Amino acid sequence: MFGRITEESVRRGWGNVKHGVHRAHARAMHMAGSIDHAVRMGARAYSALSPLVQAIDSHHGSSIHSGATRAFNEYHNISRLASRAEGYRQRITNDVRRAVPELDI
Repeated sequence: MFGRITEESVRRGWGNVKHGVHRAHARAMHMAGSIDHAVRMGARAYSALSPLVQAIDSHHGSSIHSGATRAFNEYHNISRLASRAEGYRQRITNDVRRAVPELDI
């Protein structure tokens, strides 16, 4: 039904897994870069509009400025966690690469 399992079929299958993981990682990094770029643009736009927002807040008693500040701080916390996770991924990949060179990671 599935045919014979040969060394070549295992090698090809492992290559497909590595390729899929690499593509997923590359896409995630691209998306993260795009999100970072959008947040930086939003921060620049917000800093230009900040005096206006603060004036609206004080006049109407709203809390737009504090909400935006909390959102930017939360994003930076998440970004730091993602950077730390990427460091862990690199360390684990290097450890596996050294321990099992036959995997050709």
